[in-house]
Amino acid sequence: MLTQDQNQTIEAEVVDQDKKQASPNGKHKKEKPILLRVAYVLDTSLGACALLFYLLFCAFYNGTAPSNLSNWAIYWTVIFLPSILTGFIRAIALHSFSRVPVSQIALFAFLFPSLYTGQFHPNWVILLVIPLYYSVFIPIERLIRGRND
Repeated sequence: MLTQDQNQTIEAEVVDQDKKQASPNGKHKKEKPILLRVAYVLDTSLGACALLFYLLFCAFYNGTAPSNLSNWAIYWTVIFLPSILTGFIRAIALHSFSRVPVSQIALFAFLFPSLYTGQFHPNWVILLVIPLYYSVFIPIERLIRGRND
């Protein structure tokens, strides 16, 4: 007959060579790549820097754009830049074409010159890149992932 002390199970954390942690039920949890952690830190810190730049630049710069819009109406698009950069980092870390922030890139590439010059007509074609990119690269990524699984 077992005593109370012998009947208790011991739970230990096991880490194998692939840096996967084995939970008590035997399933592995994969460790997040370091680039994802870097992207998270950069996203928050660069986002704050972009917001601070926008506020200070618009408050102290008195130049005018060809569209005669105020700086406040034009330079708010700078806030897109940190998420574009960290989106590229996430796409590289996850080895995924679909994680590239094409929609944010196209939106920035459309809005900034359009607001600055006041000419929206020739620039709207940039927005057509979004569905084209995803309709081409998502099937390619599915083919690649299907062969690797």
